[in-house]
Amino acid sequence: MPGPVIISGATGGIGSAVASTFVALGTPVVLLGRRQATLEALARRLQVDAAPGAWIETHEADINDSRSVDATAATIVGRHGAPGTLVHAAGDHPVRRLGESTDAEWLEAIQGKLLGAVRLMRAFEPSMRSAGRGSVVLVPGLFRSEPSPLFPIGSALNAALGAVANPASRGLAPDGVRVNLVDPGPVSTARWLQTCAELAEHSSSTAEEIDASARSGIPMGRLASPEDIAGMARFLSSDDASYITGGSFVVDGGLSAGLV
Repeated sequence: MPGPVIISGATGGIGSAVASTFVALGTPVVLLGRRQATLEALARRLQVDAAPGAWIETHEADINDSRSVDATAATIVGRHGAPGTLVHAAGDHPVRRLGESTDAEWLEAIQGKLLGAVRLMRAFEPSMRSAGRGSVVLVPGLFRSEPSPLFPIGSALNAALGAVANPASRGLAPDGVRVNLVDPGPVSTARWLQTCAELAEHSSSTAEEIDASARSGIPMGRLASPEDIAGMARFLSSDDASYITGGSFVVDGGLSAGLV
């Protein structure tokens, strides 16, 4: 039996949707976050719709700290063996033009989104290699391939995650471990509303107008739901994707129109 699904950023909009998707299928999940009370509240909500076979475990872990990540990984692997899937959905960045950004903002974002991914992959890689199987799903974002002048931090970090995933996918493939990226466009979460408010500070438009404009610019006429992103993560973790590694999968309702 494959091991549990490990989810960083589990209490965020995308992370919690990923957790919900897997437990509804009867898959065990391990939720990682920095606030135990919030993790436990999420676990109680998830338990309501959990299918037979699913269990939910929480770990207060700081992905900004390699010692915290290593200790948490050792505990999880000691209890359950290698994870079946690792989903990294943590990390955030502000709306800032390059000239407005500070070193502190860059370093904070790098610690969580980029180095957090590196720490998690490094900590769980040995057990996945030994098991001869596993899936790693990183969730950068559309700015990885379509940078924005208002999101230089996010654009750079998302590109860097891709640069980490590429050699990792090649290096781990011989051992049966797959690494893929999911690049969402705008997702309907609390963080999106905050982003609209921050964008309004750089614009003559209101947050509501920015939100409406974003929706109208998407060919499918709506933002992604967190469940849309979770569905792609689930697919990439499934046997149906057993020959897929080193790929990037855009989930943006046609916004980037990547077909050539």
